[in-house]
Amino acid sequence: MKRLKDRVILVAGAGAIGSELARRYASEGASVMVGDIDVEAARGVTELIVGEGGQAIAAQLDGSEEASIAAAVARCRDAFGGLDGLHVNFAFFEDNDAHEGV
Repeated sequence: MKRLKDRVILVAGAGAIGSELARRYASEGASVMVGDIDVEAARGVTELIVGEGGQAIAAQLDGSEEASIAAAVARCRDAFGGLDGLHVNFAFFEDNDAHEGV
């Protein structure tokens, strides 16, 4: 069943969980953009998706930078005609004194 046919999903994060989510969305018919600060990791995921018959593109995405996020969204619109969903699957944990004891 292709429940996500004609949908566009941006998956932010190309690690183990993000890559499997992206592959699942593609298997359900979505066009997927995989964004990660490590663009080579994102490309690896999109190559798997395309190899499995899906549609996917990669982008360098730094979730801490507004311009990077805007560029990824714009690229989704340019490549696929829109954006229907966003799955944010990355985090940044800064080790500093403000978080001691938390």
